[in-house]
Formats: sequence, C-alpha cells, structure tokens
Amino acid sequence: MSNENIPTEPQINIKADFTEILNSSPKGAKYIFNILFGKRHAEAERRIRLSNAQDFADMKKVISGEATYDSETNQITSPNEDVKSLIIKALQDEEISNIIGCIKSTSHFINDDSEKDSELSQEFINRWRNEARLLSEESLQYVWGRILAEEINTPRTISVRTLDVLKNLSKEEAEYFSEAIDFIIYDSILLDNEDLRKPFISADKVHKLRDAGLIVSFTPGYYHQGPWETQEFVIDGTVIPKVFYISNCDKYFFINAEKTDNIPKIVRWELTNAGRELYSILRKEHKTKDSSVKRFIEWMLNNNTASEFYCGDIIKNSDNSHSVYNVIPVSTFK
Repeated sequence: MSNENIPTEPQINIKADFTEILNSSPKGAKYIFNILFGKRHAEAERRIRLSNAQDFADMKKVISGEATYDSETNQITSPNEDVKSLIIKALQDEEISNIIGCIKSTSHFINDDSEKDSELSQEFINRWRNEARLLSEESLQYVWGRILAEEINTPRTISVRTLDVLKNLSKEEAEYFSEAIDFIIYDSILLDNEDLRKPFISADKVHKLRDAGLIVSFTPGYYHQGPWETQEFVIDGTVIPKVFYISNCDKYFFINAEKTDNIPKIVRWELTNAGRELYSILRKEHKTKDSSVKRFIEWMLNNNTASEFYCGDIIKNSDNSHSVYNVIPVSTFK
C-alpha cells in the first residue's frame, strides 16, 4: 500500500499498544476487548466448573508416575509437555501480535462522535478475529484494521461475502489496489488511459486485481467505453448548466459542455461489490498524489478537444454533502 497511507512497521509491545489503542478511541474499546477476550470471558464460568474435575485427574497422573508436579509453577508436566507448551505459546504470541497489529490501524479511524446505535454482529467479530490472527504483513493488517473501523462506525455495512473475498488478499494485491485508488472514479470504476507505455496501472497489476475478485473483468484489447458523467455546476455564484466531469476520492475534473463539440469518453473497468466496499473504506483520509493529478491532466489534454479544463478539491461538508473548492484551470497546475 502507498507509504503515505500506511502506518510505519509496528514494533509490537502488548502493554504499550493497548494503552495507545484504548486511549485513542473509547467507542472502539469495547469491541477490542470483545475481539481479544470475548471467548475467554464467555467460557470463564465453564472453566471454573471443570477445574475441580481437572484437579482430580492431575492428581491421579502424579500418583501413577505419568506426570510430575512443579511446586514453583504449580503445574504438572509430562515428558512431551514442555515441547508442546513452547509451540502453543509461540503460536499464541504470534496470533496476538497479528491481531494487535490490525487493531492499531483500526483505532485511528474510529469515529467516536458517530450517533449510530446498532451493534456489530458477533458473527462479524468472530470472522474478523479469525482472519486477523493470521495476518503478519503490515499492508494486510492496515486493510483489515480499516475494515473493522468501518464496521464499528457504520455497523452491518460490510457484507460477509466481501469479507470472504478480502480475507484472501495477498500483500501484493493489497498494495496494487492501494496504488489504483488515485485512478478509481465515480466510486466504482478503474480508469484506463489506454497508454501501453505509461498506463495508470499496468495490465499485469489489473489482471491480479481481477483474479483477487476486486475487478469484474479485464481483457486488454476488449475495452469497455462510456461517456463522462454530467451535472450542473455552480462556480463563484455562476451556474454552468452542464459540465462533463470525472471525480475520484478527493479531486474533481470537469469540462464546460459549451466549450467542447464532442462528448468526452473514458475506458473503464468495473469494480466488483467487494472492490467497491474496499474502496469506500480506503478512500477516507486518502489524498491523491500530485503526480497522479498531473497524469490525469496530461491524459485529459491528450484525449479531448475542449478549449478549457478545470480541476478542484472535493471537500466533505458537515451534513455529509460534498462541495468543490480551489477550482483552477488545469493549465495553471504545477
């Protein structure tokens, strides 16, 4: 994933990480405890009931010579128990470190001001935890952490089918999708600039995203083409009845329809449902790189005959609507 959107490599310290995570989001704390300790808490009463029975069984093993009792640790061990316990402890430590690595990404994106009252489903928590414990790559931990944050902010918005797709993402596929975010438009389409020498995203990477279940189809040479979308646009109080526009997560490019004789076209590759849901999560807080803006502009100038092109920043308003600010002619962008 892109360096500007990924936390640095975590040095796992369980005590320190818990303090940082829990302090950063009071709302997320209860879910974090559920994820890490829910099963143990639920089984605590059962453990107590079985304790006496286990004590009796252990005593019989010591008397028969099948095991020995260590008074310092208050444990009984068999000849193979030491190796077994070391393996179990190593696996448990690794899984806990992986889960904490995912949660570190979660805590930074939880909206504690959200008024959503619905709870996360236990099925989602269980599925998320089962996969999180296996993820050691930072880029995948980042994605999985963002998924949990999104579900905490808006419960029951991420489908189980999407989880099934995303849990199989490789580190490479996650990084390719992150690279593609700048060139995903209208929340659902990967834009193709039709340049084999300098593509927005290489064909090999798009193939991988298709195979990962994030893009519906991709076959070079068999392009899906369509027009730019249109809408009314108001700039400095002046209404432009119709503009052709392209928008990604935070940039808005448009052409005044009166300034062109042709309807601008794009080559497009549709995202799958899982791809759209993942994009809707990762687009938040994402900033399009200046180099990507320049590539957008270069592509626009080379593929359209309009006399004027404009670029602006998309800003989210307090009522969750969006406005475009800092509109400038693309000729002035440096």
